[in-house]
Amino acid sequence: MAGSLLLGLGTLPANADAALVLLSDQALVNGQDLDRLVSAWRGQPHRPAAAAYDDQRGVPAIIPARYWSSLRTLGGDRGAGPWLNALRSRVTEVKMPRAAFDVDTPNQLAGLRLS
Repeated sequence: MAGSLLLGLGTLPANADAALVLLSDQALVNGQDLDRLVSAWRGQPHRPAAAAYDDQRGVPAIIPARYWSSLRTLGGDRGAGPWLNALRSRVTEVKMPRAAFDVDTPNQLAGLRLS
């Protein structure tokens, strides 16, 4: 996970203000959720804005460019979630309960299709 995140950040232009980080398996996150995230970040663009669910902060998230170098400490199967939780007091939280659901198994995928 860390490698994918760092690779993605490395492809952004040097003048980018921030990165919107999404996971493709969070199938219930919708456009309204992302609109609220963007609005929260625009209100305080110097701070990361992150989804809040299950008493955690995680993705989707918008991470300002000034924080990208600190993400380079991540490694292995760690993504932005633990990093965002460590910065808890500096993160603008956006309640997003739908972000708690992700599709990791065939059964979860089948259940999603039935919904």
